[in-house]
Amino acid sequence: MRHASPVAVLPANVVVSPNGTNSIHNTDYGNIQGRFGFAYAVATTTSLRGGYSRFYDSWNGIAQFGQNVGGNWPSVGLLTQSALNNNIPTASFNDPLGLGANPIVQPPANPFNNNGSYYDPNLKTPYTDQWNLGIDQDLGHSTTFSISYAGSHSGRLDVGGRKNTARYPGPGNAATVAARRPYPYIAAISYDQSNGNSNYHSLQTKLSRSTSNGLTYLVSYTRSKSIDIACSGDFGAEGCEIQDAYNPRADRSVSGFDVTNIFSASVVYELPLGRGKLFSPSNPIVSAIVGSWQTNAIGTFVSGAPYDVTVNGDIANTGNTFVRANLVGNPNPQKRTAAQWINTSAFATPLPYTFGNLGRNSLRSDSSKDLDLSLFRRFPLTHETGFEFRAEAFNLTNTAVFSAPAHVINSTNFGVVTSTANNPRQIQLALKLQF
Repeated sequence: MRHASPVAVLPANVVVSPNGTNSIHNTDYGNIQGRFGFAYAVATTTSLRGGYSRFYDSWNGIAQFGQNVGGNWPSVGLLTQSALNNNIPTASFNDPLGLGANPIVQPPANPFNNNGSYYDPNLKTPYTDQWNLGIDQDLGHSTTFSISYAGSHSGRLDVGGRKNTARYPGPGNAATVAARRPYPYIAAISYDQSNGNSNYHSLQTKLSRSTSNGLTYLVSYTRSKSIDIACSGDFGAEGCEIQDAYNPRADRSVSGFDVTNIFSASVVYELPLGRGKLFSPSNPIVSAIVGSWQTNAIGTFVSGAPYDVTVNGDIANTGNTFVRANLVGNPNPQKRTAAQWINTSAFATPLPYTFGNLGRNSLRSDSSKDLDLSLFRRFPLTHETGFEFRAEAFNLTNTAVFSAPAHVINSTNFGVVTSTANNPRQIQLALKLQF
């Protein structure tokens, strides 16, 4: 997980190779992954289970990212590449740094005003501790009910964003802003550190029935909350930063992927029609036509995803262009439509040289509702071959799920939903040969 949010400034011990292609990275030792689990039969129909485990992020998720950080430190031009040799020196005795014919009048290389990307040489591998405790109860008739608590804590998460911004908002030109930086001679840069963390807690329930009398179903419900610092997701998936680089905990809130409620139900039912079934027509032709049909359905309901309202521009005048809006009223309109998903008059641009007071991820997009239905029938030719007919409908009710509205306060479509998060109803018919 990579959190895109500024926290600290470039330390003095960051070292970049002369050609600006990679940074020195100190080896991260001691990444021990533990596992523990148990299951206990409390009674013949009741079992208790639980476990704990630690997982580390994969190498190509974080460590490789560090290997690829380039930055804009100047190249001395000593080497070039060719198809035959990648290490051919091009420096000469008269021009050892490759500065050209007039090295004396050419200004010296200066990396400090370049908008580069760097990271802490002590960047650590992120980890997640996960645990769960649950009870399974056999209800008879091939039916089982489960209830469990599942949680996790993640540490050493990669937090990126703008560093070496001004310590506090205030008026002034570029030179004045630079004077408020910890390192005035270095421009604000992109910098990553391992100081993020997150927590997840959930109550999970499940009612399931294995196939019996042609009926199989699974009903589940999860209520959960995920909280983290700054932004969520793999390498800036949430698409935001924090306002104050020196107060990251002010943007500790629900994760960008947090969903409060998740309900799902699925059923597979072999219709009781045909030979040997509950309803068997006396006419063998009719029995062959109406028999061997199977219906399947999946219904889901998921709470909306979090978002907030932002403002374009460096209003705080710190060198960080990310600012949230001020909340000055009720953000919920009297009647919510795609043209007015939020009450735009409830938000205002912060005063110059201030941060916005709207909390991170304090608003929610549309909840997701979906029903898929299908009808199957197999027509056997031999014992092993036959045709299968399928009629399938996705989003059967043709319910639109709106995406989050445009949430930049000074954009033309502010508060307007311009797209949907799902597809319209789709119906497809298929005939498959099985052999």
